[in-house]
Amino acid sequence: METRGFWVLDGVSDDGLRVDLARLVASGCRTEARIVAHLAAFDERRLYLSDGFPSLFEYCLTRLGLSNSEAFHRITAARVARRFPVVFELLEQRRVHLTAICLLRDHLTADNHRELLAEAEQRTKWQVQELIARRFPSPDVKSGVRALARVEPLSEQRYRIQLNASESLWKKLEHLRDLLSHSIPSGDLVDVVERALDFAIERVEKQRFAKTAQPRAVRGATLRVKIKRGRQREHLANATRRVVAERDDLRCSFCAPDGRRCSARAFLQFHHEQPWARGGGSDVGNLKLLCAAHNRLLAERDFGAGFVAQRQAEARATSAGRSESRARDRGGRAG
Repeated sequence: METRGFWVLDGVSDDGLRVDLARLVASGCRTEARIVAHLAAFDERRLYLSDGFPSLFEYCLTRLGLSNSEAFHRITAARVARRFPVVFELLEQRRVHLTAICLLRDHLTADNHRELLAEAEQRTKWQVQELIARRFPSPDVKSGVRALARVEPLSEQRYRIQLNASESLWKKLEHLRDLLSHSIPSGDLVDVVERALDFAIERVEKQRFAKTAQPRAVRGATLRVKIKRGRQREHLANATRRVVAERDDLRCSFCAPDGRRCSARAFLQFHHEQPWARGGGSDVGNLKLLCAAHNRLLAERDFGAGFVAQRQAEARATSAGRSESRARDRGGRAG
């Protein structure tokens, strides 16, 4: 028996089409508001981390199958709504759309959010932008055409990369092209940039993970030591860092209960499975690479969220103090 698809609407009257469309949009708004509410709770509990994802954005793309735009708008709305819960009601009633919330996010405060959101009700994106320009005017910008940085796939193994380059960057590229003229006589910028990236990657991997073409074997007592807060704190030997980095393939090694491994390769940190503060050693078997988010998750598991937050606040204060001190020293020398 032939089944008609839901998209075959030839037999629906004009009035019926109007009624059905309005009903579907209304029900869609209620669903949208609940999706945003669930994302807000999911984000607050950071459940994406225990599921093996480095961020809520990655979770939305991979596990929920949302597009980049869908994920961005819903996550932004969820975080704004956590601060101002009235947003949930406005979304459900379709009085304010997701784009408006994203545009207003940096301007909403405890004092003005109800007024601003009310003024943005039933407004188009352009009208909300006009509202922001009127309430929060920005200085004029210079006339001109600016190309945005972007990457676009051209074929299976080719990409077009477009970006804005400063005069300084262009001079460096020209200088490097001249230096490589014997090995790259064509001067093709693709080859020049790739050679520069190969060199930069090799250098950074050597600095961060002691990667080298002639590695030394790991030995039992190849640890450097420094004094920190009155205690001796071990610093990982190059051979140890090298083995752990190679074993974990320069990727976060956190695995969710279902076996999914985190895909993050940025902000990698060495993690002691048995905490060093509790007697854990710095041998290869007790070390693994984790992204910053999962490293914090496991630190909170071991020491508690409050303790970790306090230590991070102390680290930020120390870093800010050092920056101020360096600025004063530079000012004194200049004077």
